[in-house]
Amino acid sequence: MAGGAGGADSLQDDLNAWIDGALSPSAAARLGLRLASLPDMATRAVAYRAQIDGLHALYDPVLDEPIPEMLLVRVRDARHRTPLAPAAPVHAGATRRIGLWSAALAASVGTALLGMLVLHRLGTGMAVFGN
Repeated sequence: MAGGAGGADSLQDDLNAWIDGALSPSAAARLGLRLASLPDMATRAVAYRAQIDGLHALYDPVLDEPIPEMLLVRVRDARHRTPLAPAAPVHAGATRRIGLWSAALAASVGTALLGMLVLHRLGTGMAVFGN
């Protein structure tokens, strides 16, 4: 641990281990002695542990439920299906049409920007630019 035996990193590591229920009883006792002088940190750690215990109480029963038969059937069926065929290549004409639409859109946007710039230069387009 980076902070040494009494460092802040070591304390945080021990707190995290205790909150997760992974701290040995002897290490937990040592942690309790260290937290006696840090009541705010002790209160926060107890609150985190209570939160984790509450989550376990709520959701652990779901982990013990059997997997629904319908889901098992779907998984079994999926194992026996053949993979999907690769997508058909795009027809060259389709890409050409997409390219034409992109060019037309770019030209329209460019024309609109050029028109706003001209109006701004003439002094009539102030509202367009928020001035």
